[in-house]
Amino acid sequence: MNSIDVIIGVFLVLGVIQGLRNGFLIELSSLIGLVLGVWGAIYFSHFASDLLIKYTDWEEQTINLAAFAITFIGIVMLVSLLSRALTKVASFAALGMLNRLLGGIFGFLKMAFFASVLMLFTNSLGKEIAFLSQEKKEASMLYKPIESIAPMVLPKLLKEYQEYFPEKNKEDSPLNSGDNSL
Repeated sequence: MNSIDVIIGVFLVLGVIQGLRNGFLIELSSLIGLVLGVWGAIYFSHFASDLLIKYTDWEEQTINLAAFAITFIGIVMLVSLLSRALTKVASFAALGMLNRLLGGIFGFLKMAFFASVLMLFTNSLGKEIAFLSQEKKEASMLYKPIESIAPMVLPKLLKEYQEYFPEKNKEDSPLNSGDNSL
């Protein structure tokens, strides 16, 4: 076990603790809320833009940014309120402990995915980072299994990334490693 394993381990433990504290319904809804918030803001912020145009004299760029933010925050808050209501229903139905246990598992998986995405970005920099040397990565017990999560979940995103950055050595890509095992 090396320093990379300790850092990854801390990430994973924090994910479990947060998941146990929040419960599955809130953990899942936070992820769904972010995705729906971005999607909704992209496709529906024009409604907020129309209102801002009517009631403000801001520049177009400011209106667009504010409309996106308002729509995003509104959707995230709505999903959060719904998840808290569902959590209360689950605790009344004596599912509180199951909700927390599943929350811990989901928190672990969510943090593992987040760590994997961070690894993809640091690897894409093309420079070796001191505490992430190739030797430390190879000696790490957790690096390879965690690194493989995002490429399994996001293969389409990685293909698009490779199309936009063709100068990167595609052989270094986790997508082309052929190892999709955890």
